[in-house]
Amino acid sequence: MSIYLFVTTIATVFISEFLIMVLLDNAKKNEIISSEMFLNFADSFILVLLLYPVLYFFVFKPLLVQITERKRIAEELKEKTVLLQDFNESLKSMVKEETTKHRQKEQMLMQQSKMASMGEMIGLIAHQWKQPLNAVTLNVQDFKEAYIHGELDDKYISETVDSTMRQIEFMAKTIDDFRNFFIPSKRKVKFDVKSAIEELLSMFIHIYHRHDVDVTLTVQPDTLLLTEGYPNEFKQVVLNIMNNSKDAIKSRRNSDISISGVIEINIANNEDKSKVIISLKDYGGGIADDVIDNIFEPYFTTKGTEGTGIGLYMSKTIIETNMGGSLTVHNVDGGAEFVISLAAMET
Repeated sequence: MSIYLFVTTIATVFISEFLIMVLLDNAKKNEIISSEMFLNFADSFILVLLLYPVLYFFVFKPLLVQITERKRIAEELKEKTVLLQDFNESLKSMVKEETTKHRQKEQMLMQQSKMASMGEMIGLIAHQWKQPLNAVTLNVQDFKEAYIHGELDDKYISETVDSTMRQIEFMAKTIDDFRNFFIPSKRKVKFDVKSAIEELLSMFIHIYHRHDVDVTLTVQPDTLLLTEGYPNEFKQVVLNIMNNSKDAIKSRRNSDISISGVIEINIANNEDKSKVIISLKDYGGGIADDVIDNIFEPYFTTKGTEGTGIGLYMSKTIIETNMGGSLTVHNVDGGAEFVISLAAMET
C-alpha cells in the first residue's frame, strides 16, 4: 500500500508538472497571466503534492488507524457487554433458584423441628401431669371411701375440693407454660437473658435432676443482661444445648459412673460490654475432633437413630440469622462448651 502510494504520488507530480508547463506555454502565448504568477502557482501546487505523502503517513494514517482501532474496541465492548448482560441474567436466575431451594429446605427443617418440638411438648406435659393426676385420682378414691364410711362433712369436702383445684390449676399452668414456650415470637423484643434462662430451668429442671444432672447458673457482677431478639426461640436454643449436654453426660456415665453430672451456665459481657455472652459447659467428654466442625450442619447427628440432626442447625440459624449473634463450640477439659454471643443493650 505504501509503495503504491509513493509511485502514485511521483507519477502525479511529473504529470502535474508536464501539464503545468503546457498551460504555462499557452498562457504566455495568449498573455492571460504573467509567467511569474503562473510559476508561483505551479510551485505551490507541486509543494502541496509533495507534502501529501508526509501528511498522509504522519497525520492522516495514524488518525485512520486510531479511528479504526476505536471502532474495533467499541464493537468488542458491545459484544462483551451483551455477553456480560446475558451472564448477569443467568447468574440472577441461578441465585434466585438456589435461594428458593434454600428457603424450601429451611422451611422443611423448621417444620421438622416444630413436629419434634410438639412431640417433646406432649411428652413433657404428660410427665408434668403424672403427679397431679395421681393426686386427683387419690382424692376421688378417698372421697368415695369417705362417703361409704360416713366421713363426709363440710371440712372434708372443702379440703378435698381445695386440694383437687390446686392440682388442676397446676396442670392448667403447665399447659400454658409449655404452649407459650413453643409459640414462636412474632417480633424482636428486648429481654433479659438471665430471666429467660431462669424461666426455662423452672420448667425443665426436674428432668435433669431425674438423670442426676445438676444445672448451675452464674452471672458475673455488673453484667448487662438485656439483648434484643426472640425470647422463646432463645430458650429453645439453650434447652437444645442443655439436652445435648445431658445426653453426653449420660452416655459417658455408661463407662465411668464418677463423671460429674453438672451443666454450668455462665453469663458475662466482653471487655467493652457490647456483647452479652452465655456459655454452657458440661463434662460429657467433649466432641470428637473429626466431627466438631460438622455438628451445626443439617441432619448431622452423633446419636444414631435417636437424633434428628436438626437441633443444633436450627439453634445456629436462630442465633446467627434471626438474632444477629454467634453460636460456637469448642472442647474444654473433660467436656464441651457452647458459647452464645448476642448484642448487649442498656436498660
